[in-house]
Amino acid sequence: MDDLLLDTSVVSFFLPSRNRSERARYEPHLEGRRPIPCFQSMAELRLLARKNAWGDRREENLRRFLAKVLVVPADAELAEAWAEVTTASQKFGRRLETADAWIVATALRYDLPLVTHDRDQLILEDLGGRVITELP
Repeated sequence: MDDLLLDTSVVSFFLPSRNRSERARYEPHLEGRRPIPCFQSMAELRLLARKNAWGDRREENLRRFLAKVLVVPADAELAEAWAEVTTASQKFGRRLETADAWIVATALRYDLPLVTHDRDQLILEDLGGRVITELP
């Protein structure tokens, strides 16, 4: 089974009762593969729940969903990859938020294809990584 790194947007499409049309666009890419979010996506989803004052039921659904997935943790090599990605994006004159840089760096560090719905993360291709997207 091949692993895929999912960006935060794509992970959110698979939360219960959310983004069904977007989910349908990405489901074929995940068939027979193990979807993996990075720690950054986990943090962003938890922030989303708090900022939007999700109720107990939705928070519990999020906890159950996140408990089912393998999460890529941070380490010293990932921090080095993040610095590389951030420096490269600046050299290319491309905008890359800190959170997006962590996700791109995770894809590079672990040599995982990135399933993304974020144009900024397409910089991964310029860095030699693989991107799967359904962006127009």
